[in-house]
Amino acid sequence: MYKILTNLVLLLTFCLLSLNIAAQDASIRGNVTDKATGRNIAGAKVFLLSNGKLKKQTITDAGGNYVLDSLPYGTFDLECNNPAYNPQRFIGLQLKAGTLRLAYFKLTYNPAQLSSKRKSNAKDDIELIYTYASLQAKQTAETSLSTNVSGEKQLDVPNTGYLISRDEILQRGYQYLFDVLEDIPEFEIQEKVSPDVVNIVASRGVAGSGRWLIMQDGIRINSMVGSDIVIAQNISVHAAKTIEIIMCPSSAVYGADAFSGVINIVTFKGDELNSLQLQGSYGQYGTTDNTFLQGYGNKDKGFVIHSNFYRSAEPYMPQFYPREYSWFEQQYTNSNQVLTSPFSNTDTTQLAAPVEPYNINTFAFSFAAKFHYKNWELGVMTNNESHSSTLGHSYKYTIPAKLNIYSTALNNAYLKHQWTGEKLSVASSLQWNLWLISPQTRFQNSNSEYQATYRFGFEQYIQWRENLSYKFNDKHNLSGGFAFQTGTALAKTADLAQPWERSTILESQNLYYIGSDIVDYNGDSLKIPLQIYNENRISIGLFVQYQANLFNNKLSLTIGNRVDFINNRHPQDALEGQNHNYLTAAPRFGAVFKPNNNFRLRFSFSTGILTPPFQKTHSHYGSFSPALDSAGRVIGLQPNYWRLTTPDENNTVNPESSRCFELSTSYTKGDLLISANGYFNFLDDLFQTEIISNAPFSDNNNSIIVPVAEIASASAFGYVYGGMARIDYRIYFDKSQNIELRTGLSYAYVDGLIKDRNDLLSDRQPFYNAPHTVKANLMFRYKKYSTSLRFIYRTRTVNEGVNTGTNTSQFGNEPFLLVNLFAHGQVFESKNQRFRVDAFLRVRNLLNSRYYNTGLPNAGLLQAVPQDPIRIVGGFQFYFK
Repeated sequence: MYKILTNLVLLLTFCLLSLNIAAQDASIRGNVTDKATGRNIAGAKVFLLSNGKLKKQTITDAGGNYVLDSLPYGTFDLECNNPAYNPQRFIGLQLKAGTLRLAYFKLTYNPAQLSSKRKSNAKDDIELIYTYASLQAKQTAETSLSTNVSGEKQLDVPNTGYLISRDEILQRGYQYLFDVLEDIPEFEIQEKVSPDVVNIVASRGVAGSGRWLIMQDGIRINSMVGSDIVIAQNISVHAAKTIEIIMCPSSAVYGADAFSGVINIVTFKGDELNSLQLQGSYGQYGTTDNTFLQGYGNKDKGFVIHSNFYRSAEPYMPQFYPREYSWFEQQYTNSNQVLTSPFSNTDTTQLAAPVEPYNINTFAFSFAAKFHYKNWELGVMTNNESHSSTLGHSYKYTIPAKLNIYSTALNNAYLKHQWTGEKLSVASSLQWNLWLISPQTRFQNSNSEYQATYRFGFEQYIQWRENLSYKFNDKHNLSGGFAFQTGTALAKTADLAQPWERSTILESQNLYYIGSDIVDYNGDSLKIPLQIYNENRISIGLFVQYQANLFNNKLSLTIGNRVDFINNRHPQDALEGQNHNYLTAAPRFGAVFKPNNNFRLRFSFSTGILTPPFQKTHSHYGSFSPALDSAGRVIGLQPNYWRLTTPDENNTVNPESSRCFELSTSYTKGDLLISANGYFNFLDDLFQTEIISNAPFSDNNNSIIVPVAEIASASAFGYVYGGMARIDYRIYFDKSQNIELRTGLSYAYVDGLIKDRNDLLSDRQPFYNAPHTVKANLMFRYKKYSTSLRFIYRTRTVNEGVNTGTNTSQFGNEPFLLVNLFAHGQVFESKNQRFRVDAFLRVRNLLNSRYYNTGLPNAGLLQAVPQDPIRIVGGFQFYFK
């Protein structure tokens, strides 16, 4: 490791000290159109300004196009004027040596500008559009996540929002959505604690990635029915232009199942890239991360292709945490001994199979391509991830072998169209979504009596969505639409003796529960056929929303409601073919008071409703052992520890609900941002894990009694409250040379009370949310080189615990500090500016701390999961124009 570290440091030092060629001139090109009609505007004047002084100007041609060449590099403003339109100005446009910037003006027609009594280009008439060169710029960037109104500014969204710019993605070294969320205030991630989803994402007292609506370019990429997906190295942000996050349910527009909020990764279009970018890296534990990004086109047509490949052998954890993994080193490795049950530390067995070497490899691959032609866009996306199925487990009860993996794929294809008229705009989309557990997913643990067992499951849906927006005038806007969704799902199967054959009909696969394929002493078969659970779902959602700007735009109001009708059909239910119907309403209200351009005071109320995720209610696993009489004869089956399907006495499980009240404020001016919020969230019918005794095996088979079973129960309710305070500041030492220092500091607080209807005395803290979290960042940039430090401090976090009737225990980790480092710099650029090479160094856990995250409460899993030691990766980025 010392040699690797030394070589990488020397390599980076050499790269950062390499001489750059002389700076070349920059240029700006773009187009000027009428915002309402899209018509090109000829004869518009375009000015380049520096500190209010004119540096250069030009005029648009007959097609509305303009060009500004031979420009110096630095930070400028760009303004466009036409006698019949309101002026528009881009604030803080950054020009780098030899770069081409694209800037498109969309002017608002205003006949009053032609009046001889009106002073032309009055300061109050100019529409200011901030770029990402300042902190105020990010808050005034356009977003449509909250209200679905085109052109709405992040600063005017009723809910707390976060916007991550391209500049921040590059300077902080973000590679994946996981990296971004880790640094966002109010987010907490328990890393490598779950054998199926790897990381548990939580925010404001609510945990689970399925409770978030995750989109890319406005298209949903996670499960359409609220199942949790992996958020790790499978969702790349290398092609992201911005990342938008809105907290609390955004129910009126995107659906009631945007339970915790909305995340949207906005990627580049072809004409915004017109380049090829490659990245390669290598580092400790055989970690390699490689990216391909290409985009080409113009305003009317173009394409973008992006792919990412990640592989890591992962650290040998028994070396760094000898106490936690002493059994693996001393018992399994030396004598092939394992514990037979997670409820006993003395009952051991010696495996017949040979000892397998330690292997917890991680692999991820993603690919996305999109093509646009005028107002049409066609896209495909795939996100694949594979990791050890022993994550979060104690190695007393599982075997970390090469073939014991959990592998999933998330595939999407879509077609969307945008039509914009003078008053009315219509956005249409058609999407196909497939989430799939690989048939090669394999477990080998005490639940399966250390047999190699497999699982399979999927969700496949099609969604058609129409959004309409009618703008009466600058003060009133009405939007609405519908979403129709249909599809089918197969709940994660119980343990299988062999991989699922996707091309073979179910009846011919002879599937049965593990351990039941035996005969009793009379020769009678005890085999229990495997129960398969399917769901067919149809949902129809209608939404309407009204937005008004009142009192000379000092106050904006948003009122909306979303109504969803959902029909679930489970052919394998005890009442075969019984329909499960849900009719839900999710209203929302928001108000933003804006006395000036710098200050905002916001209030919002929003509702989220999530119907029971099929993967939680109907997935089950476990095994059987022979039941013997006093003479040692097999007389039946004895169930071991089981995860069972959720009992459904009334054939309907209530949907989860969230009612969130939030009050927030922010002040932005130039390079200073100060913001704070407070919220109160009422939660009901939350799904949780419970341990029960003497449970019937299934609705169809109550003759077998499981002595200890785990179920997912929608019986938790309570409330969560908290708040966040944040300050960000940037110091520019020399704008023309891009010498700057950025700092950020945030504090988040979470508390509350979670109860259980089956045990009203079991008061618990919010799950997977630390009461106190402090996050900080420090970035220094000198010309073409930058270094970023990011700090995360969390107090003790607890899991949901297990309910055993009258006693509930929550377990957690100890407080810790995590420090990450990213350094980046340009090392070469060709004379014609068409080729450039950058070098970077990424260090995770810079202090090499031994810290823990909070694990799941399941039997056999660690309550506090050891985390990775220091990981150092270095590499290069290549740019071709």
